[in-house]
Amino acid sequence: MNRLSHRRPSQRGFSLIELIVVVIIIAVLAVLAIPAITNQMRDRRTQEVAQRVAGFYRDARMRAMGRGAAVMVRYDGTSGPEGTIEVREAVRGPGADANCQLLPVSSCSLSTWDVAGTDNKLLEKLDTANRSELSGIRVEVFGVAPANNGKQNTMDVCFSPMGRAFVRYDPLGQWQPMTGAAEAAVFRMGTDAAQAGLTRKVLILPNGYSRLGAAEAPP
Repeated sequence: MNRLSHRRPSQRGFSLIELIVVVIIIAVLAVLAIPAITNQMRDRRTQEVAQRVAGFYRDARMRAMGRGAAVMVRYDGTSGPEGTIEVREAVRGPGADANCQLLPVSSCSLSTWDVAGTDNKLLEKLDTANRSELSGIRVEVFGVAPANNGKQNTMDVCFSPMGRAFVRYDPLGQWQPMTGAAEAAVFRMGTDAAQAGLTRKVLILPNGYSRLGAAEAPP
């Protein structure tokens, strides 16, 4: 019997050059994929902020009805380009007995809603400027059409325990019934001061229902 016929086939491994080529290809693909992955992560954060904005208005109405308190959502775009949103609840304050100062007040007009006031308390706040992972994300609001459907520097929406919504565009102004939908836009600015990534719109209805709209590409 020919012994050569039973010889095992040669098991040749990768050469050093072949391994180097594979490593280089993987590195190039990784470098090409990093920008896309980074943008996806940033767009996801933008969406998360938009979801939180929608939740502020929805939860404020639910809290107002559940607690029997006037609950206000305040947008302020005057303190910086990012915009801030606060949720506040009306309370009796120091004018009441010591044990009753934090009891709820049911009327939107009976609180000054002053950030330094004692007749309301802060429940939640969104300020992307103070969160490094949310850097560059901005929130803008557009008022109720047709009279105030443009971009607003400030917008207060107050929910009563009956579920009614009131709106004003001046922190010292008079409350008006909210008869139409307002809108918030959440987007990210790039390092070149131009909008980057997708814009997420939040529709704010008078009944407190808020939902995300379709993502929009930058202009």
